[in-house]
Amino acid sequence: MKKYCGYILVFGMFCVASFGCESSKFCEENLDCINMCRAYDGNDVLYACEDGQCSCVSKEALACTGDEETDKCAGVCARYRPDSMSACVDGICECQTKECNDPEDCQTICNGAAMFTCNAHRCMCLEAEKLACSGEQALAHCTEICDTYQPGSQGSCVNSQCSCKTNRCESDAECEEPCSLYQSAMSACVDAKCQCIGKEALACSGADATERCTKICAKYKPGTLAVCEQGMCTCSKL
Repeated sequence: MKKYCGYILVFGMFCVASFGCESSKFCEENLDCINMCRAYDGNDVLYACEDGQCSCVSKEALACTGDEETDKCAGVCARYRPDSMSACVDGICECQTKECNDPEDCQTICNGAAMFTCNAHRCMCLEAEKLACSGEQALAHCTEICDTYQPGSQGSCVNSQCSCKTNRCESDAECEEPCSLYQSAMSACVDAKCQCIGKEALACSGADATERCTKICAKYKPGTLAVCEQGMCTCSKL
């Protein structure tokens, strides 16, 4: 990447000797440098105007081999195209235009998609057929979709279609329906988020059963009476 320094010096001397430049500025914007960089290095891939001087990044400096060199491309783009996203494409670092900053920016790009989101400044579009779910892997499939496209929601398979329901809540009652989709034994609203507790998490037995149930009820149902009944913790109103 150091190669561009020589270009600035040579171009500067040429300007002073031949044209008697009134200013040491040779460029005002990046595009002003494309012809010089193409002439000196055959490079019209990446160049920049820095403090009035043209910087040409050599093709050797742009070489990359994939994921292990993402940091290299990110560093190059941070300097020469700060408002871009970096990528290694066909062995060359590219500074690509950002597609989005938040999910709403993808509405036009993902026109007609069932779901869309913005991930690392790239739009992700999900077609309606991808929401189909069935069998043992249905819940895992829907959970993955909801984690990606609607973070903070709970995924479930309803009528063979993935559904993402928000886990935001203000009361325990709001969590009963979404948690019933998971066949949860207990539901609660904790820190404004629905918590769905399965039977295995409520299992109790032995000498420490009461202590275990007391901790569970204090967390999920504060102000209730903790009891280990038929091998499962219950939190009863006082």
